[in-house]
Amino acid sequence: LQVANTFMHSREADILQDYLESRAAKMDNWVIIFSDLIILEVALRGEVALFVIMIRRKSFKLIQLTPWWIDKAYLESRTPLPIVSNPGVSFPKWNYCDLDGQIDAAAKVAQSALIFYKMIQNNKLPQEKMGDELLDMGQYKNLFGTTRIPSLNKDKIKYGYQCETPSEHFIVMRNGHIFRIPAFDSNGNVLSLDQLKNEIKSCVIPSSEIVNEHPLGVVTAEHRDKWADLYSKLQDSNLESLKSVEDSLFVLCIDKKMDDIVGVTPADLQSLECLHGGGCNNNSHNRWFDKTLQFIIGTDGYCGVNYEHTPVEGPAVASLMEFICDQLYVSSSHSIFHYWTDKMDHSYIQLSMQLAYYRIHHKQPSTYETATLRKYLNGRTDTIRLPSVESLIFTSAMIDADDDKKKPDDNDLMHMLKYAVQKHKHYTVQAMNGNGMDRHLLGIELAASDLNMPLPKIFSTDAYKKMMHFNLSTSQVPTRNLITMCYGPSSPDCYASCYNPQDEQIHFSICTFKSCPTTSSYRFARELEHSLNDMHRVVQHSESIPRFRS
Repeated sequence: LQVANTFMHSREADILQDYLESRAAKMDNWVIIFSDLIILEVALRGEVALFVIMIRRKSFKLIQLTPWWIDKAYLESRTPLPIVSNPGVSFPKWNYCDLDGQIDAAAKVAQSALIFYKMIQNNKLPQEKMGDELLDMGQYKNLFGTTRIPSLNKDKIKYGYQCETPSEHFIVMRNGHIFRIPAFDSNGNVLSLDQLKNEIKSCVIPSSEIVNEHPLGVVTAEHRDKWADLYSKLQDSNLESLKSVEDSLFVLCIDKKMDDIVGVTPADLQSLECLHGGGCNNNSHNRWFDKTLQFIIGTDGYCGVNYEHTPVEGPAVASLMEFICDQLYVSSSHSIFHYWTDKMDHSYIQLSMQLAYYRIHHKQPSTYETATLRKYLNGRTDTIRLPSVESLIFTSAMIDADDDKKKPDDNDLMHMLKYAVQKHKHYTVQAMNGNGMDRHLLGIELAASDLNMPLPKIFSTDAYKKMMHFNLSTSQVPTRNLITMCYGPSSPDCYASCYNPQDEQIHFSICTFKSCPTTSSYRFARELEHSLNDMHRVVQHSESIPRFRS
């Protein structure tokens, strides 16, 4: 594996250029001119000292930004975990419709997860690659036994692999009741399906038919400081119960039927169940949101995962879920979207979302896309940004022409699309190689804080603040099975869009806040389909069809 000994190398000129280009697609001219003067001031003052402290930190932290990032993005956040922080991930629909089927599914998921855990312990997972480059596998060891611990001002993270004695149990929750279930026999082997089903039938079901009137798990959905205050009070009376949950390998949530949510599809209902449980009248009380892994076993074949984001990124969770699907012999389903994927890649998909947003709002969206840094030891993510000047030109040309005489022909549109895709692909490679703008700027900001130095003025400009307010928050989680991830918007007027590109179809999960009058998931989905069809027409009708595959 590559050790990122050049991960945070000083590249001020490149960062400033990236910043200028990102703003050029968003800001009025007077704002750009004013900000450029401040950028010059930033480039000439203070950064040398900031990079010195960053280099020094690397002598005792391999990728020094990762601990900073975990603190800043997760542990210091006081926002409740459901929706905005914890993603929900849906399995393909399974074929059962009664309690026996639900118990059978719960036992199979638990057993498959435990087999995967043993593979991690024994270093049996296949090495993942991006092209010919090896990816860091370290996040997998964070999946099992890990829990976020509430604390005032800043939470803590308790990693399972760091415990002196490896955990040998998991937790089952039903109707807000909590049960400790053994995972292995006396020889350390994973319990059989019959043994696991017997544990659930004999220990869990008879004692959980009535909803718990005082479900402790619901407080894990609270504001972090409120939960921290209650947590400290529970230490005296419930220490062993808390420790049992925190030390468990994972939580298995056996849910009741979701009611009182109208106007949604079964897939929407499944996503809501995985994302937050559907409220306390449904299953939100039947969760422990601090736990890294929660397996959701719903009624009528709807299952999924809710995961606490601090220790892991989505691909590790998706790989675990793929393994479970393979163990349960689940085949992929089909999507309503059918396109020719040899003519598209993630850049093409990103441009379609830019076009959909522009159709609705007639402005360019400040866009976040996740870039993996797993080429580096302990690497997490950076940000791939849109719009670019090239994407602005393409989306404007597609939408703004008043009539057919003014609208560019398909060959011209194809060239615009090609340049926009190439620009996006170039920045994607830059970000995944550790040369993205956002984490570099974050490092400067946090280094200034470490040194008690004045924050460079760039961080207080309107241009920077606007650039950090995202209208689109996007991520790609590809899988073979129909596994869809969803997460909440990063701001009230944001669209959260996670997509899964497969060989013959793309699956999108789109989330918006109902309280925002200017956003609509359903309208965005319609315009996204419209945009993909229009882009497909442009590609088909142009004289030269480039292949966008990476």
